Amino acid sequence: GAGPARRPVAVVSEHFVSTYDVKFRRPPELPEARTQEVNYTMLSYQYAGGRVAKEVLVAAVKRMVSHIGDALSKGGDVDIDFGVGRLFGRERQAAFLFEPSFIPPGSDLRSSHDGNPFVKARKGVATASRPGTSMSSRPGTAASA
Repeated sequence: GAGPARRPVAVVSEHFVSTYDVKFRRPPELPEARTQEVNYTMLSYQYAGGRVAKEVLVAAVKRMVSHIGDALSKGGDVDIDFGVGRLFGRERQAAFLFEPSFIPPGSDLRSSHDGNPFVKARKGVATASRPGTSMSSRPGTAASA
């Protein structure tokens, strides 16, 4: 047979977790995963037709990571859409939930459509992020309003 279905896993670097004092649970069953350095030259050609210098991309990514880390370390609500899933944060905890199309059928994994796992929804009460702390890139959501 084809074997068990693979499931997507997102991990945050130990350096990020310690630098910003953020809790991010690593799945216990996760074997050591191979990682790869970001190829900024490839990103420049893939997303900007080679018109953006590698140094500019490096600086932009570092700045984005720094802003995300700062928001998480301050305990604010974070909701960032990465296309394949969303990064959620609250009270210095972070979780990444994948879009449903990346989750194998029959899996018990939560998807990004389930919303922020740190927000306890109450019946009849809408949940929204605290003003000024959201970093959502999804227009029209309560978090980006």
